Amino acid sequence: MQGSSRRVLKPLVALLVLVLVALAGAPAMAVEESPPVLRQFGMETGDFSRFDKTAATAGSVTIDGNRTYGGEYSAHAHYEGLNRPGFALTAFDVEWAGGDDVWYGAGFYLPLTFPASQHADVMLVGWDNRPTYQSGADYSGVVIAASDHKAYLVRGKADGSQREVLAGPIDVPLGRWFFTEVHQRLDGAKGVNELFVDGELESKSDRPNTYGRAADQVRYGMLGLQQLTPLDLWFDRAVARKSGSDRTCNWGVTASPWMTESGSYIAAAKHEGGYPVGCWRPYSDASPFNQRIPEDARVDSGSAQMVKRLTDAGMPTDRRAGIADTSEDFYKPTYWARPTDPLVRLNATGSSPQIDGDLIRVPVGARPAGGSDRHMTIVQPDGWEYDLWHAEPVSGGVLSYNAGRKIPIVGDGLNSAATASRFGNLAGRIRAQEMEVGQINHAFFMAASTTATTAVYPAAKSDGNRDPAAGYPPMGTRFQLQISDAELSRFPYWKQAVLRAFRDYGGYLGDTTGSPWTFAALESGSSYTSFGLEDRMVTFARQAMQQGQGGIDYSGGIYYFDIASGVDWANRLRVIDPCVTERTC
Repeated sequence: MQGSSRRVLKPLVALLVLVLVALAGAPAMAVEESPPVLRQFGMETGDFSRFDKTAATAGSVTIDGNRTYGGEYSAHAHYEGLNRPGFALTAFDVEWAGGDDVWYGAGFYLPLTFPASQHADVMLVGWDNRPTYQSGADYSGVVIAASDHKAYLVRGKADGSQREVLAGPIDVPLGRWFFTEVHQRLDGAKGVNELFVDGELESKSDRPNTYGRAADQVRYGMLGLQQLTPLDLWFDRAVARKSGSDRTCNWGVTASPWMTESGSYIAAAKHEGGYPVGCWRPYSDASPFNQRIPEDARVDSGSAQMVKRLTDAGMPTDRRAGIADTSEDFYKPTYWARPTDPLVRLNATGSSPQIDGDLIRVPVGARPAGGSDRHMTIVQPDGWEYDLWHAEPVSGGVLSYNAGRKIPIVGDGLNSAATASRFGNLAGRIRAQEMEVGQINHAFFMAASTTATTAVYPAAKSDGNRDPAAGYPPMGTRFQLQISDAELSRFPYWKQAVLRAFRDYGGYLGDTTGSPWTFAALESGSSYTSFGLEDRMVTFARQAMQQGQGGIDYSGGIYYFDIASGVDWANRLRVIDPCVTERTC
């Protein structure tokens, strides 16, 4: 039924008009003239001061400390029934226009009795433009239908002249907290509509989601119903974001705000089929790997020498897909554990005891890469990234490893223990999903045969053996490719994405290798083949070749991505001063 008009959704016309009128006239908190790009707040202030509007009719919206989403408070929306039109909600002001890439959602708790008590459609979260268009407003949002108690993403007009389903139906969790989030590219002709629950992409479509008019506010809570029976729900961690310069991808919004051991909220990846979607990257925006290189960035005084040492060794090595589970695989597989996966005890066999004895969730079948480094990464449901080196397959409920450490997946990506530089295993890796969307918005992990014995920020150490005084680059050196958009346009689409990222974010030297030098390391295909799936990078490479994209060769079951050709590496690379990354210059 996805993307079709649904008669199960009862008209919300009068109710939405009532809600919109109330919100248009509700007192607002003092806000900036232009609403911020990101609004992401819970109820931890013990009030609604972080919201721009709060309103209720035939009910109430109050702060509750008894049923909470990990913090001390949540919002309780109550409708009293008695066949009166009612709502109980809060709202953020936004300025969203056609073409904007937006995300909005919140954590919700629906009691087990919710379906039995629901006799009218209820919108949980959605945007509208009532402040501008009054009773002629239009809207989009997540509605729970009274007919089947399932959730739908809809768009409609408050006067009832139009309403249609954009995504759904999906089942709604009961008796526990869940996080629902909507991703839309606003368009009156062909939009993007994605509906997530607890980070999993449940339904999507490309149907138009606006009527060509901008959105003014995003509302959360119980947005309009009329029935005899009282109804209650709780909500927390409201999110409303418009993506910035990288608006086709969203980086800062939590899809599933799991809790760390310290009780703080961290962002986790949005998933499709158990794997992060293309528009996601690990670590915080402040991570060195997620910092764009400023146009006026200071160049290292030894740049020319270090570039010469790197490029004199040879050309960058091709990237390969199809080597999963072989001795040639020195990439790093990543496994996304679920709360239902078996508990496994970690056993340290080397000099990294920090996580020795930890009990972690590991998917059945997960295994280290086939190369001699045997890297393995398992991301936990609470957001901890466990990075392992010289790992062994799980045996008897034990996972042995030589070196390893855990780091938060929304931290800076540093101070791990499975790479020579102490970078996290997810740092600088290219995933197939990123290649599919054609956008890589992070720096790369690099390796070279000419690494110096020293290290600079953000690396913590070096395994190199070259003399830095002779111009060899230290571990942590940040290289940047200088190339224009016009020059990029001459390359195949996949290679444009790779080279553009090398220009905009650069690459950090993170390991020593026997090859001349490498950048744009891929995620290991074992992330998929461990479960009997095709390596997704193999799928991408095959489809790219079928589409006529050049620069990819196939031989003996392996796809070769030609990274090197067409670029004058010796004259187009430069080294960025470490003070730029440290933000001290």
